[in-house]
Order: sequence, then C-alpha cells, then structure tokens
Amino acid sequence: MAAEGKALYALHMVLIGTAILYCFGFALYQLRQYSEDGTGASLAAFFTAAGIVLCVYLRSVFRYARRRDR
Repeated sequence: MAAEGKALYALHMVLIGTAILYCFGFALYQLRQYSEDGTGASLAAFFTAAGIVLCVYLRSVFRYARRRDR
C-alpha cells in the first residue's frame, strides 16, 4: 500500500476514535443530567448506541487496513 493510503487510513481511524470519545462523553453528560433533573435519558441511550456502532466500525476499518497491508 502506498504511503498516502496508510496516512489516510490512520487519519480516518483517528477521526473515528475522536467521534467515539465524543459519543461516550456526551452520553455520560446526559446521564448526569438525567440523575439531576430527569431529562436526557433518550439522548444518553442514543449516543451510547452510536458509540458502540462506531467502535464496531473502527474495528472493521482496522481489520481492512491490516488485511490490505499484506
């Protein structure tokens, strides 16, 4: 694989990782809001699910990039 391709995969993985951190962080924030005033449970559930989906996607991108390297 060319160096540009590797750099692109690395950048893509970094961006996905950042999105995962954001999703789980926002879900924790919404859970805190829920414990204080009872709102935000649905957003917390949605962003937790989105974080999990992004984790699965990151794993598949990592596997694909690894397989393509061979």
